[in-house]
Amino acid sequence: PALVVKSNKENVLIITQENSEKWEVLSKIDIAFPLVHGPFGEDGSLQGFFEVLNIPYVGCDHYSSSLCMDKGWCKSVLQSFGFKTANWITFNHFEYSPQKCLNALKDKGITYPLFVKPSRLGSSVGISKVKDEKELFPSIENAFNYDSSIVLEEAVTNCREIEVSVLDDTLKGRKKTVCSLPGEVIPSSKHGFYSYEAKYLDKDGAVLNIPANLSEPLLEQVQNQALRAFKVLRCRGMARVDLFLKENAEVLINEINTIPGFTKISMYPKLWQVSGLSPEALIEKLVASALLDT
Repeated sequence: PALVVKSNKENVLIITQENSEKWEVLSKIDIAFPLVHGPFGEDGSLQGFFEVLNIPYVGCDHYSSSLCMDKGWCKSVLQSFGFKTANWITFNHFEYSPQKCLNALKDKGITYPLFVKPSRLGSSVGISKVKDEKELFPSIENAFNYDSSIVLEEAVTNCREIEVSVLDDTLKGRKKTVCSLPGEVIPSSKHGFYSYEAKYLDKDGAVLNIPANLSEPLLEQVQNQALRAFKVLRCRGMARVDLFLKENAEVLINEINTIPGFTKISMYPKLWQVSGLSPEALIEKLVASALLDT
């Protein structure tokens, strides 16, 4: 059966897989808080489902969820608004060939090392860092095992990996989009990048500096870029914006996560906590923001 958790004067309804009366349970939901990552959870499918059922929900709508989930389309939109990103190309499985790939990399001036990524997955699943042509094609085939569309992206070297939590705060019945203090991810050298293993399987896979050590001008620049990216992509409610900060202070947008993690090790709530917002207060603000969107 569904589980009802009582907190103060309010009830929270949690649907479990064992529930045999899901449709009846859905009619009891006042608001949904989706925390499902990857395809069908973060790509707009679940959001569209809630919209069809007229169920209010926390977070980005189906449009921005779908857009931010697709790495290629997201970069295209960001670049059209003047944002800088890593140099990249994308291929669908039906149009891909090794020679086409090599030609496209040459035409775009993309050099090694580079990343091969499934276009529409998260948590670094299926991602490979490639240092030469010998590693390229096996990595491409591996990425195609996860998605019919892939992105090949030039590695941004000599940079810092910065993350910013963004929230639609509610003040007197009106929304105001605000940023947390940024954090910095320093992956362990043994992983080479912030891989799935570094994120979830190796407790020493990365060092998280929360907050990041940034000068006031850099702090303002990073937060402004995160806020603008959030708005340009029509995000709402919440998102985590991941950026590269180069040695010359140039900021590149890496990606936008519309359903950031909410575990005890996740950056999104940690950044808000160091910014003065407790996890409980964060949840309350997200729910209040979602109710304003209905």
